[in-house]
Amino acid sequence: MKTILAILIGVSCVLTANAGNDYDSTNRLTAVWEGNSYVLATTAYGLFRASLAEKKWTRLTPPASMPLQGSFGRVPRTVDHVLFVTSETDSNKMSGIYISHDNGSSWSLVSKDYQFISAYVNDDGRLYALALKPGTWSPGANQVLMSTNQGKTWRDISEGIRGLDIFGIIPDPDHTNLVCLLGNGIRGYVLQANDEKYEWDWTAEFVWKQDQPNDERFFRAGYGTQATLYMHFATLENYFSYDFGDSVQIPAFRLLTEKKAYNFKKDEPKRINIKVVLYPDYLKVNLVDFARGLDTWNGRIKTPDTNYINFARRSIQSGNEPPKRSDVKVVELTANKPYERTIDLGKLVEFKQTGKYVVQLLYDSIGIANRDRGEWPGEFTSQSFEVVIE
Repeated sequence: MKTILAILIGVSCVLTANAGNDYDSTNRLTAVWEGNSYVLATTAYGLFRASLAEKKWTRLTPPASMPLQGSFGRVPRTVDHVLFVTSETDSNKMSGIYISHDNGSSWSLVSKDYQFISAYVNDDGRLYALALKPGTWSPGANQVLMSTNQGKTWRDISEGIRGLDIFGIIPDPDHTNLVCLLGNGIRGYVLQANDEKYEWDWTAEFVWKQDQPNDERFFRAGYGTQATLYMHFATLENYFSYDFGDSVQIPAFRLLTEKKAYNFKKDEPKRINIKVVLYPDYLKVNLVDFARGLDTWNGRIKTPDTNYINFARRSIQSGNEPPKRSDVKVVELTANKPYERTIDLGKLVEFKQTGKYVVQLLYDSIGIANRDRGEWPGEFTSQSFEVVIE
């Protein structure tokens, strides 16, 4: 039996690896979709479904002509169908966009006229797709399509994207009936249209909506780990033990707070207990921290009057003097040995007024960790939590 990744939280799926099945339940998921009641997933061994209530996987039998090398489309929770997008080149398979109205029990091919990469259903029901133009190659898509009848016919809305590789579709925060595109050229761009003519305006991603911050853009930025090599991969065996959602991988690190909301008096210490966990049981990481200071810690806050502020680390051991290497402590982090400590939030940021704050902590050892000593240089963040100052 293959080694199963350590289960730290939640309830695991009842499947066991190589226990009389014709598939390996520890094999990585290649695509996953989580709906209101069910989860669908693909692996090298086929298509599987589990109810969120029972957490038991069942192998499904899709049409023989349906490839399983692809991705699930993004669909709102309010629609009654699931999409699967594939560009498989096997002559015995039929690539395109497939749709299921019964949580994966049956599938039908709705469109095969393009080399699709991904699909997105807007809240108004319109279907968008990214595709490659025939005879071309690109790291991303170079064709953007829109359909009002679930892919039976398409409108090309690619005018104005020449020179960009399009790799994502996101909701338009200003127009509920439109979408925005994410593209790469000499830098990252967000493409936005003002109406259904889809005449795209380009804005550098790092300045887009900078004057209109919101919780999702502000606190999700940088969530997880900067080091892409440190990832935890989803399998049938471990999917329900971690918060994978619609992703086949999550950051290997998690920075956890003991509560989602805290209450403090304005003039009292604002201490919280945090825990850093490492999910994969085959990894061992040397984290650095300071026994007396908070120089590896910073983060973000939203104030009661809705100001969004990044707060930077500052030493508390001797005013604003830079940290000393002699004050660094090295912590061995494994799946069975998390790192725990107490942080006084009041030493990181000034809570100048009473009311409700939203806070996100960030660990950052870049510039402090010594690679030659095997110390890990990187960053990861917590999820946001509330702090009420009375």
